[in-house]
Parts: sequence; C-alpha cells; structure tokens
Amino acid sequence: DGEYLSDWAVTGESVELMRALGLARYISGWGCALESGVVEALGKEFTYQQAVEYARPIQEAKDAKKAKKAAERQAKFDEARKTGKPVLLHRWMSDCHDLNEECSLDSNYEYAMPDGTVKHEWHHTW
Repeated sequence: DGEYLSDWAVTGESVELMRALGLARYISGWGCALESGVVEALGKEFTYQQAVEYARPIQEAKDAKKAKKAAERQAKFDEARKTGKPVLLHRWMSDCHDLNEECSLDSNYEYAMPDGTVKHEWHHTW
C-alpha cells in the first residue's frame, strides 16, 4: 500500500515461483507484485498448486497467441518464397536513424524475403 503504487506484494521464496508462473512482476524500487486478479480469484492465501491451476489457462492463451503469430509469420515467408517477391512483415515509426538528416521520424519496414531472410529498410519523413 503506497501513495503512488498500491498492490499485493510477494515476498520470500514465493517470488520466483509466482514470477515463473507469470503471476507476479518485479517493479523497480518497489519489489515484486502479484498480477491483477490473482488475489480476487485465489484469496489472500493459496497453495502453489492452486496458483498453477489458475495460471494454466492464462499460459495456454499466451502460447496459442504466440503459435498464431508464428504461423502468420511463416505464411508470409512461404508467400515470399512462392511469389519470389518480398512480403511485408511489420511496419512502424521511429525516431530518425540518420544524425545528418533533419527529419523527426522514419517509416520502418520489415520484409520476408524469398530466400528466407529478413530485410529491414527505413525512409525519412520530412
């Protein structure tokens, strides 16, 4: 309980166990806190097995999301190999990469290439 941060703290041996399950996170200068919803679901005191059971569907959903993203990424590489042309993987904006240019932002592009490599390019915005 604090002025700027109020949360359930995890201490002792349970810190690494809860972090390994993805149910706690380290907060710099504060300590280790339980993720939201844990105390509401399990109460103030719970066993490790209860925590494992609570974390299982959360981890399964994370794993499914990772697998879906990996499959989508692989499909783009397959398309690039099939068509012989680059396929856009990701696009984002960032600060200018070139100190000699007077632009504020760069448009970044990451492509799946037909040979299985990844190509990154950026374009200045003026």
